[in-house]
Amino acid sequence: MSQSLYVVDGHSHIFRAYHAVGYLSTSKGVPSHAVLILSTMLWKLIREEQPDYLGIALDPPGPTFRDTMFADYKATRTAMPDDLARQLPYVRRLFDALRTPVLEVSGYEADDTLATL
Repeated sequence: MSQSLYVVDGHSHIFRAYHAVGYLSTSKGVPSHAVLILSTMLWKLIREEQPDYLGIALDPPGPTFRDTMFADYKATRTAMPDDLARQLPYVRRLFDALRTPVLEVSGYEADDTLATL
């Protein structure tokens, strides 16, 4: 019997979740909308597709090979919104709670890592 492996581009999903709904926060004022929607997205994937294995590919901190090749790579991109950056530790805790391995390859964005699999 064949088994299925799903590896998700984590940052793509995190940004989709962040922009999917308006601002939500905990009772203590901590932004939580990206974490909430991301967890919903992942549970839907798990429930509907029932993968045998699930992994998350993330963009590692620091420059990538494209940054060294093209000085203007993503030069016009705005910085990550502060309220999203504040949610990233909770996103990591979500991945831990789901026991989902996280794949980060230094120098490569998540989509490049996924393309090599």
